[in-house]
Amino acid sequence: MNELDKKLYAVRQITLKEIKEKFLNMKKNAKSVNEYIEEFERSLNRLKAVSVESQNSMPDVIIWMLVGKKRIAVTRIPACSLIYAEQLQHRGSNCGLLQTIKLEVSHLIKYIFSCVILAFKTFLPSQRKPYLNDKEREKNWEIPAQLRIKLWLGLEKEDYNWQDIPSEGKTCFIAETNESKFGGWKKGVMGVLEWSDNTGKQELQKNAFKLPAGWEWQGDWYVAPELSLSYKVDTGLSEYTEEIYVHESRTPATNWSKSDPAYSDLVRNPKPSPEETECPSGWEWVGEWEIDFNRPVDENGWEYALSVEMEGWVAVEKLYHNARRKRLLRTRKLKRDPNISTDAITHNLLSKNHVSPHYYKLLE
Repeated sequence: MNELDKKLYAVRQITLKEIKEKFLNMKKNAKSVNEYIEEFERSLNRLKAVSVESQNSMPDVIIWMLVGKKRIAVTRIPACSLIYAEQLQHRGSNCGLLQTIKLEVSHLIKYIFSCVILAFKTFLPSQRKPYLNDKEREKNWEIPAQLRIKLWLGLEKEDYNWQDIPSEGKTCFIAETNESKFGGWKKGVMGVLEWSDNTGKQELQKNAFKLPAGWEWQGDWYVAPELSLSYKVDTGLSEYTEEIYVHESRTPATNWSKSDPAYSDLVRNPKPSPEETECPSGWEWVGEWEIDFNRPVDENGWEYALSVEMEGWVAVEKLYHNARRKRLLRTRKLKRDPNISTDAITHNLLSKNHVSPHYYKLLE
């Protein structure tokens, strides 16, 4: 023990004594719970400050994120928080525990990035396309990566403790079938499979599942709505109408011309042009792209607004309008399946008049 250890020990004892006296005094004079909470927070910060080992000779644990051979982001973890000891009170606070670690952009990368931005601003002001302002850029670079990891630091002879900490991932196999009802929630309708896969085309009775050797069922069948089957807009449909909005803009000194983006969906997410839009696999186009006139538009299908951001679309063009758009529609349908006699049955099977709860059973 050296002189610094003695001084640090004295500071810790004084801090503990002052905290104890403070709370004893508050026990008599405190008037609200908020006073206790505020004092707890102040005392906690004081204890954290004096608990740091100022003479720690063990270097920090450093985790780098590499892109190619470049170090992009980094995090530093104090070794004392990961160190292992037989006595629990001497062990690091995060030793062997699952924790979330957020990597930070290294100072060198930040410096290079700021220099590049400064060069663009200084030498190429007219050619630089605005992407992020300073505030947005800083926000986007706050967390390059986030890790969920367990870390353990100790001697090789104590490795047995680390081997006991992690548990292997368990794979769960699930048997799935769907119960289908039609119209007035009746079973056994012609062309509608009572038990099937999620497409409604392959019959899957509950008793049709055969267990592999060495496996057994865990529990009975249970209902589990499968929400992930509906993540696509055309899921469960035999016909779907694609839509593309064509955007044009102008200024007081120019005529109408394509804006950016020139083609988009309703919320202005960019989309390919009608000529470049491909029909998804398993579908086929019905007809060509057509202008949607079944809405308030002019004779050419355009609707106008002061600007795209302000919305307020109207059918009559005014001199102060700087943005216009029109809606193009094209229908596609599922290709006919030779195993299904009628497309209408498939459509009704998966339409709003059809209910299909999912039944699951676990195997282990």
